Amino acid sequence: MQNNKGFTGVSLKPSSTIPSPINIQLCNVSSDGFTCNKCGLVFKSSSELKMHGIILDKPVKCSMCNEHFSTTIGMKKHYGKVHAKYRPSRCNLCKKRFRNKYAAKRHLLQVHEEVSRISCALCGKILYNKFSLSRHSQICK
Repeated sequence: MQNNKGFTGVSLKPSSTIPSPINIQLCNVSSDGFTCNKCGLVFKSSSELKMHGIILDKPVKCSMCNEHFSTTIGMKKHYGKVHAKYRPSRCNLCKKRFRNKYAAKRHLLQVHEEVSRISCALCGKILYNKFSLSRHSQICK
């Protein structure tokens, strides 16, 4: 079953009632819930399984690296971060270029201004924010 956006839908009918070999059975209905035939995960509702099916299908492909995404928005974010060469903003200190002025400002604060630096109490490594310290601390233990 396909909707107007090209996503493959989920059939909730038992496979024995589907006469055509063209229809692909994506789930089994049991007392446990709705089981995905692609990966075996079990869902409480058909709507949860349907969302899972859309995510599994990942119909949007990046033309540069062939990575697949569930939505066009996800692919555009990926393209902007990974492939876009247009970087109009620039750091005045090191001349590194960025996609926007906010990314350039974040770089300036994290890399060039020592007030925002945090050091690891275990190994002394310098990190730029609490999130980086938290992630590093899990490895540094």
